[in-house]
Amino acid sequence: MRWHDNPPYDFSLVSTYFPVIILIFRSTIFVSVMFWIATSIKLTLQGIFIITVCAVYIDSICMHEQNFDRACGHLCVCALSFVTQMVTQEQRSCSNSQTVIIFSCDLLWSACASVEAILRSTRTHKDSQHMLKIVTCCIFASTRVILNCNALGLFEALLRTFLYNILCAVVMFCSTLLPYSNGILQCNAVAFLCGHIAFVNLYAVLASFVLILFVHGRLVYNNVYIANINMTQSTTPTPQKSPQKLDTERQNTTAANTQNYNDLYLTLQAAKRAASNSA
Repeated sequence: MRWHDNPPYDFSLVSTYFPVIILIFRSTIFVSVMFWIATSIKLTLQGIFIITVCAVYIDSICMHEQNFDRACGHLCVCALSFVTQMVTQEQRSCSNSQTVIIFSCDLLWSACASVEAILRSTRTHKDSQHMLKIVTCCIFASTRVILNCNALGLFEALLRTFLYNILCAVVMFCSTLLPYSNGILQCNAVAFLCGHIAFVNLYAVLASFVLILFVHGRLVYNNVYIANINMTQSTTPTPQKSPQKLDTERQNTTAANTQNYNDLYLTLQAAKRAASNSA
């Protein structure tokens, strides 16, 4: 799909936000059901994994025509976060070296996503580092999952799911406002800008989330709000004058023209007399 051919989104239409609401609803139901299966039914890891894969596969088939769903990866990120953190990770104490590496990974991943969001809003040429960014994102995710010591609770999983979908919506809706958007959204926006929401420490997630929202909000303000103001000012009609004022100006103009005519007539008469005397 050619993302740069998408028309600008109309933020004033309620229908624009329907795909976001539907995805949030589906993700919430999916995470809640899988959490219930993992904690109540006590299935094996293989059973939970096959149920997760089947649910994601069926959902992607049903929603494959939705542009927003494809941009967010359907339920893949939520399922990956669930399988790698909520199910496989057991509660255990982290060593000091693990804690330092996890903390550094969280900060670096969040910082890289925030910097990329800032660069996207100002980039005016094609970005050729897509694969490098995707590989970097995969390294961060693998390191975070391998060294993670804590399992996600239901509330935290739902919060991360909600923030991830909202951030994907912001990135998707603002893609047509970027100075150069050809291929950027398709290649790395979801994986690099939004993927850390499902893994890193919640405090780092909130800080990065707020910064990325601010960057895209400023982009919307500069491209939509200010443009509308300039268009309104350029199309504002000049104030109409009252009939009395028009009559007064017309009388003043007529009087000035009459005075000029009289002065010209007197000058012409004086010229004729001067010519007659000289003759």
